[in-house]
Amino acid sequence: MTVTRRQAVLASGAVLAASGVIGRGFAAQRARPFTIGALTISWGPTPAIAGLRDGLKALGYREDYDFVIGVRFTQGNAAELPAAARSLVQSGVDIIVTSSGGNATTAAQSATQQIPIVFLGESDPVGRKLIISLARPGGNITGVSNLKPSSRQRKWRFSRSLCPA
Repeated sequence: MTVTRRQAVLASGAVLAASGVIGRGFAAQRARPFTIGALTISWGPTPAIAGLRDGLKALGYREDYDFVIGVRFTQGNAAELPAAARSLVQSGVDIIVTSSGGNATTAAQSATQQIPIVFLGESDPVGRKLIISLARPGGNITGVSNLKPSSRQRKWRFSRSLCPA
């Protein structure tokens, strides 16, 4: 999966918006770097997490001074996601970012109702009941969805476009 610069900046914007730091003096008001906890089922940091880091840097934020990203990955074991999410919460992160699908987001949601959670690349967050709607996610969760239509939807649109109005 290749993360474009646009996707990285969008993800960074979602993280900053969810954390409430947009429009404020980010580093000037903090005694310590902003701590981002990344949660993924993958074997290591995902392209989405790398894109988040790159996007924050592209926006002028400095790693280890303005922000720190701590990654918890479960090496493909979905059963370990809840413990990894609780570990992030106990470590005192300011925000949790999830990637690699809704299982990580669900685990983070179960671990906290106070810490903002941003999901990256979830294909159907409303259908999976992670959020109420794309316009108003509700609770402590928001994110960036890839919003890819299913192949059935693409075929329907294509066949519909061939029909006379």
